[in-house]
Amino acid sequence: MAPKRPNDSPEHSSRLKKKKKTAEARVIHFQSGPSSGSGALKNSTQFYSLCAGMSGLPAAIDIEKFTEARSFEIAAMQSAMESAQGSSTQRAWQALPRSLRRRAASHDVRRVPVRLREKARAEMDPVKRKALGRKLSKRGNSKHISRTQSFLKRQHEKSWLETHIWHAKRMHMKNIWGYRLAETPTEKSYRPSHRSAIHSSIIHDASYMSTISVSGKQFILEKVLSLCCDCQGAGPAAVRFTLGSRIHETHLYKPGAYPFGLIAPVTVMWKPVDVIHTNSDLGVASNKDSSAVESTSKTSKKSKGKRKEDSVLQTSTKPDPNASRTFWLRVHPSAWSEAWSAVRQAASLTLEDTCKEKETEEEVVDLIDLRSQVNCFELTGPRSSQVFKGAITPVAGQNERSVFQQFWSQLKDLQTPGSVPRGMIVGLKVQDPRLNFPPKNVKAEVQTDGDLPSTRQTTVFSVFPSTTLAKSELWDEVEREGGSRKPRFQKKDLDERRQKNLVPGTPLEPLRHDDRVPLLVIQRTLGSQSSAPPTRATNTDFNTDIMHGWTILFPAHWSMPFFTSLIHTGTRVAGLRERRTQSFEAGVPDFPFDYPLTPAYQREATMSEMAEKANWNKKPPAKRVDWETVGTRSPWRADWEVILGLPQKENTEDGLLGVQRDLSDVHMGEVDASESMWLLRGPETPNIIAAASSSQNPGFILLEKVNALRAKKNLSALGTSAVALLRGALVQVKLNLCGRGNPDDLAAIYEVGKEESERLRRMLLKKRGGDIEGTADDELSEVTVQNSVMIGYVTTGKYSLSRGRGHAIGAVSAARLIAICARDTAK
Repeated sequence: MAPKRPNDSPEHSSRLKKKKKTAEARVIHFQSGPSSGSGALKNSTQFYSLCAGMSGLPAAIDIEKFTEARSFEIAAMQSAMESAQGSSTQRAWQALPRSLRRRAASHDVRRVPVRLREKARAEMDPVKRKALGRKLSKRGNSKHISRTQSFLKRQHEKSWLETHIWHAKRMHMKNIWGYRLAETPTEKSYRPSHRSAIHSSIIHDASYMSTISVSGKQFILEKVLSLCCDCQGAGPAAVRFTLGSRIHETHLYKPGAYPFGLIAPVTVMWKPVDVIHTNSDLGVASNKDSSAVESTSKTSKKSKGKRKEDSVLQTSTKPDPNASRTFWLRVHPSAWSEAWSAVRQAASLTLEDTCKEKETEEEVVDLIDLRSQVNCFELTGPRSSQVFKGAITPVAGQNERSVFQQFWSQLKDLQTPGSVPRGMIVGLKVQDPRLNFPPKNVKAEVQTDGDLPSTRQTTVFSVFPSTTLAKSELWDEVEREGGSRKPRFQKKDLDERRQKNLVPGTPLEPLRHDDRVPLLVIQRTLGSQSSAPPTRATNTDFNTDIMHGWTILFPAHWSMPFFTSLIHTGTRVAGLRERRTQSFEAGVPDFPFDYPLTPAYQREATMSEMAEKANWNKKPPAKRVDWETVGTRSPWRADWEVILGLPQKENTEDGLLGVQRDLSDVHMGEVDASESMWLLRGPETPNIIAAASSSQNPGFILLEKVNALRAKKNLSALGTSAVALLRGALVQVKLNLCGRGNPDDLAAIYEVGKEESERLRRMLLKKRGGDIEGTADDELSEVTVQNSVMIGYVTTGKYSLSRGRGHAIGAVSAARLIAICARDTAK
């Protein structure tokens, strides 16, 4: 084909022109004629020939004359270097990685690394000087407000976190739960964030989490927690938790309403008791862990005596039930109002019962809202221990605690925070992190075997939860609101001190008037609460990545000093989307999106429904899905009444049937129990489902199991029938796809009949065995489902990076699930 233009040929392409231009820019010109300098050689060819032969060299060279003789070559070399550097099409800003690029970088050379500053300065446009003159302010002196007042004025209907300005420049923000929170980074970071959580470290500012402080006598607080907490498993009133060395993760219910009235998952942490002589304070493990420590003794007689002595110490150091105690209740902000009301109601009921039983002086329970006093960071990943230790410098006076000194020395060698006991609490007091800025991550020392150099030896973590290790001044209200309330020095003051050092830029030595900040560091695990590792025989979700990290609690107004130090060494920053993805990959339901029937879930579902429906209404009928033709009854919201077969509430606003009832404004005594829905979840759920599926009357077994759990907390038996209890129950489930495809949110879950399940099983066996000559896809396409066998909805579903296939978390009808299990057991 002839070229369209006379010069449009391969020789004149833009690529060749660019190569030719680059080659010409790199040419070094030389002087062919004789040099004008005196005493120099005739030309460069003669000079190089003399050097090659090593003959005719002068005994000495006059440096000044020789430089003048070669002035042309030197100037040519310099001009060639400048032209080659200037001909590059890549600017200094483009040479940076995406994580360091900023829109404002072109206006500030100091935002570029030192090695590229000269090039960036040359590429910048010349500064345009403004004409001298007094610029009149738009506001008068009386109406002028400061920058802080302007920010406070913008927080009218939502609150900002202390790291808001940092996040607003780099992340997409969203108004949710009464805050302006970071949703996701502006750069593409979905997969890198998951890799950081698995192999490196990632941080999330969780200061929006609410904290409630409850104080009173211990026996009263134990009754309050028993009245409104989950009945499954060990309760927060167990001795292992009331000592204050571990946190307890449970769920909050309306007082005395279990299993109805689920509010939200909560974390309970007790203030450590003033006990010194306990085996746990000495860093010795209790129960099964104590045997590992006792095995180091010389004789078996001594170890037996030590076990006996430790058991005596444990029984003698049980907290006094009449002592004044305090515990913190950490809850999601979307359920704060319900949680506050539930705890206050439980405290009122407990005090009334106590006054009736004991005719003594009136007892008091204090509730304090700590939302504006305690901030929180969540540091996740195997390198989080090294990042935390590199950015934090403990106060020297804490060396008196030998347990803390042992913990701090072993922290850097941790391969993962999962080596630390789950929920372990560590209290410490640290220096201002800005004094040691910029920080450096500590490096773990990998021990290798002498015979096998490539074999790593994991360092055994020998520190166990103890009340001595968990003590912190953060519990003290005076300390929390006093000297550590705000940083005493601004960043510019510390920079001036750093400039006066003998070597500018070196870390500052802590002085007596520098700030000391109390911290609480808690081991954090995302995954199953079972202590046994998952196996393919007992856990179908074998590829789940259980994530470990640290939760850091510190006083308000200290977020930015700690945040800048923790992210300086390359730690990624996570938003709400990344935090929800972490829970999804770990196989943990995320609140409130995966907790149907809770008030917070209903509010989120209503907001999502309004947004999805508004987006659907914007499209013309020819460009949107006709849900009525497809046969979908509720496309924007899960229809749990239809799943459970309960009567539906009419919606008089649209003249349509409502998809879900609002239980947040309904008290248990005002609603018929036969119409109430509830969520069955917890560590004992598999045993309850297995027992009910093996019985001829599953509803009776379910009622019996629930009443047994209520009896453990001294709660009366339920007054509902077994049929109504079974009919209104939902069960949280996890779904793994056997083939291709990814489930989406609000996807319907259907029950497959006996014949269809056999056909699917044969198809999967053919696919796994490699015999795909049959029409496996055709057989799968012939399987049809009906609305009558829909048993649940997917609450969160997408492609799982850790499993390598589609995965979903949802909820199904307990009655249908029990029937499916009974059918599979009969086979």
